[in-house]
Order: sequence, then C-alpha cells, then structure tokens
Amino acid sequence: MSIVSALFNRLEKKHLQEYESLGRPTVSRYGISGAALGFVLRRGHRGLGDTYLSCLSDGALLVFVAEILVAILIFPSLMR
Repeated sequence: MSIVSALFNRLEKKHLQEYESLGRPTVSRYGISGAALGFVLRRGHRGLGDTYLSCLSDGALLVFVAEILVAILIFPSLMR
C-alpha cells in the first residue's frame, strides 16, 4: 500500500466528512484528484488534529515533491 493510499484510508476511517468533501479520493494509475492534491499541498491535515494523518500527509507531500524532481531530472527538456 502506498503512503497516499494509507492517507486516503485514514481520512475515510477517521475523518469521513473531510474524505467525502474531497470527492472520496482513491489512487489510480492516472494519479489523484485535484481536490486530494490540494488537501496535501494546503496542509489540510493540520485542522483535523490527527498526528498519524499529519505524518501520512507530510509523507505524501514529500513523495509529490520527489516525483516532480525526478521528472525534471529525467526530462530536462520539459523545463525549456
């Protein structure tokens, strides 16, 4: 299970209202929804008071940043 999947599972089990407001996000081969990505980028976990969810969200943010860096390194022509 990926960290993003674990994040969504935690949201669904412990913060159902927030999970549903994000459109019941899941991980697919096409990525995640804009709402779910926004939750991670705007640090939406902070208002929920769930330490474990915060760790998962921080980890998901690190994965997102790492994926962008890898894409830049592998495909430098994208930056021109």
